[in-house]
Amino acid sequence: MITFLLKFILCTAVLYAAYYFLLRQEKTLQFNRFFLLSIIGLSLLFPKLITKTEYIQVSKAQLEYFDNTPSILEEQTINALRAPQPTLTIKTTDVLWVFYALITGIFLFRFVRNLYQIRQLQKGVKLIKTGGLKICLRDDIHASFTFLNTIYLNRKTFEAHEIPQEIIDHEAVHAKQKHSLDIILIEAFQCFLWFNPIVYLVKSAIKMNHEYLADARVCEHLLEISQYQKTLIQYVYHSKQQQVLASQLTFGQTKNRLNMMVKSLAIRSAALRICTTMVIVSIALWAFGETQVIAQEQGQITKPTVREIKEQQDKQQLPMIIEVPGPNQQVKFKDSKGQWIEKAYGELTKAQKEYFREPGAQSQVFIAPMPAKSVSRDLFESLADETKYGIWVDGQRIKNEAINRFKPTDFHHYQISKLNPGARNYGKHEFQIDLITNKYYENSESAKGSWIPYPPVKVKKMSEENKEPKQQQQKLPPPPPPPEPRQIKLNERSKVKFKDASGTVIESEFGELSEDQKEAFRSSEGQGMIFLPPPPPAFINKELLEKHATGEFKIWIDDKEVSPKELLKRDPKEFYLYNRGQKTMEANGDVEWKGINFVTKSAFEASDIAKGSWIAYNKVFEAEQEDER
Repeated sequence: MITFLLKFILCTAVLYAAYYFLLRQEKTLQFNRFFLLSIIGLSLLFPKLITKTEYIQVSKAQLEYFDNTPSILEEQTINALRAPQPTLTIKTTDVLWVFYALITGIFLFRFVRNLYQIRQLQKGVKLIKTGGLKICLRDDIHASFTFLNTIYLNRKTFEAHEIPQEIIDHEAVHAKQKHSLDIILIEAFQCFLWFNPIVYLVKSAIKMNHEYLADARVCEHLLEISQYQKTLIQYVYHSKQQQVLASQLTFGQTKNRLNMMVKSLAIRSAALRICTTMVIVSIALWAFGETQVIAQEQGQITKPTVREIKEQQDKQQLPMIIEVPGPNQQVKFKDSKGQWIEKAYGELTKAQKEYFREPGAQSQVFIAPMPAKSVSRDLFESLADETKYGIWVDGQRIKNEAINRFKPTDFHHYQISKLNPGARNYGKHEFQIDLITNKYYENSESAKGSWIPYPPVKVKKMSEENKEPKQQQQKLPPPPPPPEPRQIKLNERSKVKFKDASGTVIESEFGELSEDQKEAFRSSEGQGMIFLPPPPPAFINKELLEKHATGEFKIWIDDKEVSPKELLKRDPKEFYLYNRGQKTMEANGDVEWKGINFVTKSAFEASDIAKGSWIAYNKVFEAEQEDER
């Protein structure tokens, strides 16, 4: 959070400086209005945009491990949640948030009060409607001003015809060009961004530019600008300040306004200054944007495509699925006689490979131990910065200064992740680093490697009479697999519900429960359940639809069979996901998948899956308990 705020303040300073030195004295008034209004929005947006991509080189073993293996810290996280939690303490960040909320509340109260006061000015007084505008006449108004579509004037002066027509025309321009909306917007920004001093400079510049715009429009219809200047000087001299949110005549920079009236627009100079400003905006986007880091195999030069990045993200969100084991990957399964066979996948015969995919084979794949990943001296020394790193050692949170009890060689490997909005410690530090000591790793099950179940993919057995169709089928790309049952890991933000000792159903985030409530949740009497969110959308583009429109497979859309060519008429954005569809069960218990079913977004949103589902807590860890046995 601190990094984001610093980037935001610096970005507003750079963009405002571009206005101040390049545009402030140019008669590019409409462009200036747009640019000033966009400074705050762009400064909030730029630090969250990805503008640079860095590629780091890692070994093939490390790349495969992080792409295909669940983090060994998941089990440690569960154990840490079950450990006694520290007592609640008041943190500096909590005090700062309270202070921010208090000041923001004061600004919001002032903002709403000003709007209310201007609204009250129209009650019980004379209103004159003319040309789509309203003129409000009051005795207690000493200086003309405009808010929204209403011009506020002193009643006695107006009825005595002592207000020059140029002044009324000036105020009418404020109303017609809706300058008050700009003021309302910047005042609303100021309520929440009051800590940024550049916001006040931008607000002042916006008000001044409004006066330039109104003066320019009035001068278009005058034969002599000098007469309007004299009228303006006299009127400003005898005026008093009015409402904060109003567009009004002020003393402040009258000289600049007079100079702007007689200045002409130099097309070439203005175009050069605008182009330079846009270059500065582009540089600010590059300088203040986020940097995304992508790991790739050593020696790999080609940058990943958008589709490859999407697939990599999907792998990180979904449980590990190994479609086809590598030739050197160790596998084991039960043959037809019930005997276990353990070999490298490449050493299996063709018949054994086919049987390996059968659900009854109880197939498993061996995941090799995590390769060592040493901590560099530079990284180790930078861990003392608590604003940048939150440190976990062997699954336990430690203070940054406590890292000095270790040496870089004490650790077997580490993993760094950037905190995103919504993370529990977001704003406290920028990165989380999980360090595993050599001793802890050597005593863990991960050091020995682990066997994981192979996904049950049922394959249709072809009879001898269908040898030709079988050969033809082998040449075709297989349909995508059906969605596998998803498992979730319990963490502080997991949504849970259970029954307490009194039988009351409690629904909350796991991290908000007390220790007694967590124990009740885990107990069999609590009937604990965890909320499983809806599955993420599949990556579907035009290329994918064209590939499946060739007629190689039957196509269903929302469980209704259609011609494969129908996919060519569809927009990829219509679909949410796709999977194998329309199966038949044969006498021997095998399943034959007939084709592919595409599910549209509307059908998905109308289904129960889109709402998420509750699953029993014991089922979440059922697979882990079986592995331990």
